[in-house]
Amino acid sequence: MSVHEKMNFETKQAIKNAFIQQVEEVGFERVTVKNLALVAEINRGTSLFTLFR
Repeated sequence: MSVHEKMNFETKQAIKNAFIQQVEEVGFERVTVKNLALVAEINRGTSLFTLFR
């Protein structure tokens, strides 16, 4: 696995974990990209759609 692939994998995992945490804490309807980015400790500009194609 290349460094780039490892970084992508780790970012995806951080977003998935943040999503699960947010759903448990505030409910699915209240999950926002802003809060996902904060919890996952990623830049909000990181394209969630690109990561999950």
